[in-house]
Amino acid sequence: MAPALVQMWAILRKQLIATGEKPLEDMALADEAETCAAVMRAWRWNNEGKWRVGRDEGVDPTTADLLKPAGNHGLVDAEICFNSLLLIGDVNVTEEMVASWRQDQMDRAYDWAMRVHLHASDNPDVFVPERPDFIPRFERTASTDS
Repeated sequence: MAPALVQMWAILRKQLIATGEKPLEDMALADEAETCAAVMRAWRWNNEGKWRVGRDEGVDPTTADLLKPAGNHGLVDAEICFNSLLLIGDVNVTEEMVASWRQDQMDRAYDWAMRVHLHASDNPDVFVPERPDFIPRFERTASTDS
């Protein structure tokens, strides 16, 4: 949405300049914003799809460092990973299962669990990649309660 928002800002700024609500000197800034929007559109056209995180390709690199554990020198171990997965309702893992995962799997599972948890906690802007395929779901049994 960035190119459209920058373009809209430039249009609105030029309207404000035309009505005398903003100084004429702002015209150069509005022109620069239009150029910036065009550059962003061109980049997106030339890089379509390269910026997306696809299924099971890992974490969002722009915020991965923000979600590292505060303790353990920022490293995810089996205990930290398992505890993060406990925050998610439909995950069916044991500590032993998590301990058998490779480090990159624990990192991805931890990152995914923290993002799901944050997203569900009134943070709709938190990016959540697709669930890693190695994390089993909790199977719900049929209930006979009435």
